[in-house]
Amino acid sequence: MQQDQETYTRNLLVLLKLDSENLYKSINERFDDYMKIFALKRTRDHFAVIFRSRYLNIPLVDLANCSEDVILALNSFYEKASELHWYLMSTEDMPAMVEDVVRQHLRGITPIYETLKLYLTGELSHISPDEDLAHQEINRL
Repeated sequence: MQQDQETYTRNLLVLLKLDSENLYKSINERFDDYMKIFALKRTRDHFAVIFRSRYLNIPLVDLANCSEDVILALNSFYEKASELHWYLMSTEDMPAMVEDVVRQHLRGITPIYETLKLYLTGELSHISPDEDLAHQEINRL
């Protein structure tokens, strides 16, 4: 039973790490593209793809498997991303001002993301992966 709980928690942490990484990369690496679309077309439809995340679909009971530090770091990161998303969806600022505000948000979210990544990596290092299952799965492919 302990092994099942560890595997479940490890999988949850890996999924959270991947989701936060994908969101962070998306809002940073696609910055020029989504700002260009916003400036030229004045549409906000593309922000749904940029800010897509599975975090909000994770039940609180599942997050209870994480340490308090991870939960707080997750909340800080996703709250900061949510603030940026809200701003982009509701602003009436001109594109140049929007770009400046977004750059400021991105500078603020980077250390929060780095802290989250550190906590997730640390917590994952304390849970031993089930190497036998991993090898079985690789051999099956």
